Amino acid sequence: MFTKLTKTFLGLSGLIIALMLVSCSNHEANSETVAGSLINQIPEDGVIEQEIFETIKQNQGVGVFNGHNQHIDFQWLFMGSNLNDPKTENLMINFSNAQTAAVREALNTEYVQEFSFASLEAIAGEPSLTFYLPTTWDVDEVVIYHHDEGAVVAVATVDQTHNTIVTFTPTTFRGLFYIVGIDDVAEITGEATLIANFLAQNSEISANATNERQNLNTLINNSVASSGLTVSNETKSDNSRVPTPPEAQIINEDLALTATLMISVQTLLNNLDLLEVALHPLVPASGLLMASREVTFFDGESVFDVLQRETRNAGIHMVHRRMPAFNSVYIESIGNLGEFDAGSLSGWVYKVNGWGPNFGASQYILEQGDVIEWHFTVDLGRDVGIYVGN
Repeated sequence: MFTKLTKTFLGLSGLIIALMLVSCSNHEANSETVAGSLINQIPEDGVIEQEIFETIKQNQGVGVFNGHNQHIDFQWLFMGSNLNDPKTENLMINFSNAQTAAVREALNTEYVQEFSFASLEAIAGEPSLTFYLPTTWDVDEVVIYHHDEGAVVAVATVDQTHNTIVTFTPTTFRGLFYIVGIDDVAEITGEATLIANFLAQNSEISANATNERQNLNTLINNSVASSGLTVSNETKSDNSRVPTPPEAQIINEDLALTATLMISVQTLLNNLDLLEVALHPLVPASGLLMASREVTFFDGESVFDVLQRETRNAGIHMVHRRMPAFNSVYIESIGNLGEFDAGSLSGWVYKVNGWGPNFGASQYILEQGDVIEWHFTVDLGRDVGIYVGN
């Protein structure tokens, strides 16, 4: 469960913001001491070593850890007096939108942000966690909803003097969580029930979805979202493949097979105006991050297994994260081009043998001779031959 931040601790908010502004200018993993507090930039893998926490404990000081993911800044604050058992921690926060649109619709509010913890185990020291949301939320209260428990688990503090700043103390770390803005704290119980009921009604679809989500009620890297939209194309009826959950996958390394892999951002060539100018150099003139090539894989491997290995071998930066709530993997970016970089309908989708599967790449088991295509879409897959309709 979560606990509400105490009034005494809120007195530190000005110091926290000041420390964040000092340290966020350096995006490399580092630590420095400012005003008796240890400030750290969270590295890409999120891992902060045990020695840093031991230093905070020894000095009985304040440890500040700044991170950034999906255009959202966040900050952990540890009090040395609470660090009884320092250990190595993963402090990365993953922001996503797998069920955000469903929650927005259920509550009739635009103020919803989904997130999950990279750490699945309790983080020592009862630290507070602050989100610096990039937009202003016109709300009076903010609650934290835990998808797995099906209930609101905290009333967080909210400050709109610097966009929207939300602070709480997490003690539960598994599953999906939602920051939800409301107008009246008295509505918390009712809203918790409303969210739980809405998601329960869509549980069958949600269970089959993956966390490789695309955006608003639509694709989750080709998965059908809870809105009831369908994903199809001309070859769908000819493909009998079904999703295979990770726990049922068996890889036979004695049997090597071949497939063809291609990674394309050709849709961006005619839509550069949707992309930030700073990202234009990432789009090759050919529109291909990886030209079509034959790749080797082992019997039982998935589309994701091949993507992960081949991008690593080719030196192409690929970011993914595992989402236990959906028993799958979400592809966040390839070649430093990620979801929403070219608008709210943009992100990555995949096709196999010309078909856009309606389940995630980590659940699609390959067969000999399969042709794999990864496409950056700016229109929910429609621009690359995947039709999304009611």
